[in-house]
Amino acid sequence: MNLWDHTDIKKAAWRPQEGTYSWISDAECSGSVAEAGERPALDYHHVSSVSVGPSGRILVALRNINVVFCFEISHGANETVPATTNLVWTLASTDDLSDFSWSRDVDRFYSPHSVAELDDGKIVMIDDGSGRSGCTQSNDYADCWSRAAM
Repeated sequence: MNLWDHTDIKKAAWRPQEGTYSWISDAECSGSVAEAGERPALDYHHVSSVSVGPSGRILVALRNINVVFCFEISHGANETVPATTNLVWTLASTDDLSDFSWSRDVDRFYSPHSVAELDDGKIVMIDDGSGRSGCTQSNDYADCWSRAAM
């Protein structure tokens, strides 16, 4: 499964919100450090949780872009036929990216963590709220809050 198949940093809707991503300043190439050296790298997806639910679906929370993906794996007919990964749905704080809508802005999640599917098919998640409107150092983090939601 390649998350770049389902995200596109070239499109504005897929760009992380300012302040929710981080730069890694000492990332090194897997090749020779002498040849490649250290380079800064954007922590774009920041996978904060991966879980397999009772349905066999895989839930992936991407902290920096406020997205949860649900994937289904279709196994090949035999060992020589590779499995395929299909995106079933996307839940995102940004309407353009989500397969679902929000009835209230306050319900949107920011920086999802620990997403899981319960036996009854319901999804539970914790979000830490960074990136929520008003969650800034300049207002002393007055509008920052975390929550668990189902």
